[in-house]
Amino acid sequence: MLTICLVAAVFVSACPGDAVVHPANSVNKGALEQYSSYLNTLSGCPIVVRIREARKYYFDHFSKSTQSDKDAAFVRYRAYYLDTIRRFNLGSFPVLAGSETLLPSPEDLKDCGMRILGSEGLLYLDETPEFLLETFGGHVSRSLRAFLKMKKDELSTISYSTVRNSATFLDVAKRCLGWEAYIGTYQKSLLMNEAMQCYEVYLSALLTGTVYTPVLGVGDVGRSAEERRKNLSVYEYVIKKEPKSRTARVVSEYIPVLKANDFSDTPALRAFCEKNELEFMYGYYTALGD
Repeated sequence: MLTICLVAAVFVSACPGDAVVHPANSVNKGALEQYSSYLNTLSGCPIVVRIREARKYYFDHFSKSTQSDKDAAFVRYRAYYLDTIRRFNLGSFPVLAGSETLLPSPEDLKDCGMRILGSEGLLYLDETPEFLLETFGGHVSRSLRAFLKMKKDELSTISYSTVRNSATFLDVAKRCLGWEAYIGTYQKSLLMNEAMQCYEVYLSALLTGTVYTPVLGVGDVGRSAEERRKNLSVYEYVIKKEPKSRTARVVSEYIPVLKANDFSDTPALRAFCEKNELEFMYGYYTALGD
């Protein structure tokens, strides 16, 4: 959601799930095409109808299918579900706080896996952390369950009343390692491209920080000795926790560059990120941490 969270007030959870899918050879493409055609017929319906009917179709038509079909159909549903929320926000939101009558009822929101998030007096719809895992976890394969579990844990740190996030800089490091481990474990995951993009964003945030997880000084205000110590302790955690990981290797190479540049935004730091094909996320608002 795909450049993930690189613009102000965009959530990781808002990624529309447009990662390239690599369906297994045994997937019933005809059934998936019929599902897609059916989803297109829902375009003029209210958002709760669209999400409910898409979910109902999945269970009516794929609950007894092969595992490959269940997985492929779920990926199709998830992309539709997230894109439906995204399009609703673009077309109807944000609305002013106090205008909740313009939103689906609390019962509808819960049933359709949606919640309200607020920022500066404006309201947005977002997915609820547990919805996809609890609804589809028993029907999809292990790789997709693991993906949904990681997403649930990430979404759970986003407050219902603010775009601010309770995750810490250490959480960012753990998530970075988690996504790297996922990529190594589930190399045939249907959501591999999205997992790789999540990993790259977390690694970028780990190196340069964001508004919520600062690593570099802001303007003429440098990072204090205590702040630098905390950042370096997280890097040391990564190196000790998974010494053979790509994350540990990049962090190990980054520490001397960071120190040499006095924890400041410099061409040398940007060059390091470019060399490692990472986004320079300094100054971005994200949902990666607070």
